[in-house]
Amino acid sequence: MQSLLDIIGATIIGGLLLVTMFTSLTTIQDNNMILKGEMQIINDLEFISNLIENQYMDKIGYELPDLTEAFPMAVINEVNFNTKIDDGDNTVYLVKIFTGIEDVDYGYPFWIEVTGGTNIGVIWLAEPIEFMYFDVNGIVINYNELQTVEGRARIRSIQTELSVFHGEYNTDSMRVRTLEFRKFFPNLAI
Repeated sequence: MQSLLDIIGATIIGGLLLVTMFTSLTTIQDNNMILKGEMQIINDLEFISNLIENQYMDKIGYELPDLTEAFPMAVINEVNFNTKIDDGDNTVYLVKIFTGIEDVDYGYPFWIEVTGGTNIGVIWLAEPIEFMYFDVNGIVINYNELQTVEGRARIRSIQTELSVFHGEYNTDSMRVRTLEFRKFFPNLAI
């Protein structure tokens, strides 16, 4: 009788250990999926911000021909600027960075268009990109002033937020991370 009770007790304890082990494995797998999603969001944020900041905006105003406006257009969801992209290439390209202002099934569409060059997009964002423009003193240039050539000529830095999501675009359950950055343009005459 004692042996039977020992076997039943060992079976119960073994079963509890197996349930605990399977629960732990499931939790580890869930956490692994979450971490993979977070790493993908971070990689996407880094890729998009590097494109905007380092690839295209770094040379705004650098050796632009006389009477070439650095910023032909600057509004809340779109910025257009003239720049040289590659060293040794003297071509001045018009670069347009913008998002759609209405979300669709996949989020807000984001594009980088380079006139005469390589276009990038569609990249899907969680929120539309919004630009804020600052003068040399760090004061925001209002959007009415940005409609004039003189107002756009005062731009010395741009601030924006990028909101990237991972997984299905569902505003209730998606994981979103936001990166805010500000780019100063040292090549523009002060």
